[in-house]
Amino acid sequence: MIGPRWFQILSIGLGPAVVVGGVLVHVPGGVDFTVLQPVWLSIVLFMAFPGTYAALLTVLAEHYLKDGGPFMTASISLAGAPLLLWLPIAPGFGLLILSLLAFEAIRRTGPQQGTRRSTTQPGRGWRGWD
Repeated sequence: MIGPRWFQILSIGLGPAVVVGGVLVHVPGGVDFTVLQPVWLSIVLFMAFPGTYAALLTVLAEHYLKDGGPFMTASISLAGAPLLLWLPIAPGFGLLILSLLAFEAIRRTGPQQGTRRSTTQPGRGWRGWD
């Protein structure tokens, strides 16, 4: 990253502010823009939330991951404890992966779109591609 520290944090937070904020703001007929007045205030707030989140996440992550920081000096069991949060969703994630693999295998072994069929079958198109 280039520039001074404040510029790095600002540029990291600006991307999510524009993208996520733009998606939140662009919901037509959203209740937030009919209730909150003035409209510009609601737009600024909905762009500030994701930008602030990304900037604070960057600052906190760099603090915990720096040399000599709390995460680097913690014991292995304490540092690996967040991995336990994956245990409840791991079976569902594995089932999702297996179902996607099965779907792809079925899709690849089924008849391909646009393959030539026999023209001797009655009722088929005159080109034989239907």
